[in-house]
Amino acid sequence: MSEAMLFRRRPFFVPTVCALAAALAGCETTATDAPPAPTSETSVQQALIAAKRVEQGGEGRASMLGGGTSMMPLYGEDTVIVYAPIAFEDLQAEMVVAYRNHAGRVVTHRLLKPSPKGWIAMGDHNRQLDEDYVTPENLIGVVYTVLYTDTPAVPPR
Repeated sequence: MSEAMLFRRRPFFVPTVCALAAALAGCETTATDAPPAPTSETSVQQALIAAKRVEQGGEGRASMLGGGTSMMPLYGEDTVIVYAPIAFEDLQAEMVVAYRNHAGRVVTHRLLKPSPKGWIAMGDHNRQLDEDYVTPENLIGVVYTVLYTDTPAVPPR
C-alpha cells in the first residue's frame, strides 16, 4: 500500500502521528533516573582556566561549559569540555562530538552511524535519536578533554 493510500484511508493517522511527535519533541531525561556523573574537587572557575590552557595546546580547540543530563553518566552539569577540530570524513561511530542544531544550540552527543543526510547522533541518556544530523556544516569538533567539577552530579530541584 502506498503512503498516499495509507493517509487517504486513515485520516486519523496524520493527526495522531503529529500529536505523538509534538508530545515527544523536546522530551528530556532527568538526572534522577541516571547514575550520577563523575565530580571532582575542582571548581567550575578552576576547570575553565585549565580548559583555556588545553585550548592553547592545539590550533582550533575550544571549550564550553556543559549542562543538561542527556550524556549522563558520562557528563553532568557544569562539566567543562574541550573540543578539537576534526575533518568530517574522519568521524567514526562512537565518537562524541559537538555540533550546532537547527535552533543554534550546541549539542554534545555520541555518533551512532552515518546516513545519506549526515551522522545520526544521540545522547547516552536519551531514549530517542537527535532530530538533527551531524553534517560538515554544523560540526564543531570532537571531544578532546573533559574536566569534571565540584558541581553535584544530581542538581537539587
